[in-house]
Amino acid sequence: MTFWMKRLHMYSGLLNAAALLLFGLVGIAATLLPRHNQRDTPESTSQMIDFVIPGDLDDRQLADHIQRELAIPLTGPAPNWSFWHDGDQNLHFRLPTPARRYDITVRRREIRCKFGRSPSTSGST
Repeated sequence: MTFWMKRLHMYSGLLNAAALLLFGLVGIAATLLPRHNQRDTPESTSQMIDFVIPGDLDDRQLADHIQRELAIPLTGPAPNWSFWHDGDQNLHFRLPTPARRYDITVRRREIRCKFGRSPSTSGST
């Protein structure tokens, strides 16, 4: 019986030592990382996409149409709070994903869509 107790004690000690070593290394790495406001932020990219925009769609239907056309993985419908129009009546909205956000501008007069990809710290911003 004592043989199995010694073996169990030894293996549980090895597992605990491995966990403590891992947590220690992660803690040291987290301590040495630069602060959030001192990190380099990845640059946003944008591109222009030409496609036919149907003229009889409202903002929600147009955003859903563009989302289907772009086929961005892991995006849902555009949130209602993200729709807005600028002075030239261009439609702006956002498609958030867990990794980044996609800011989309629909230029109704040019029948063009500006597709901007920005890094995101969370999926909702």
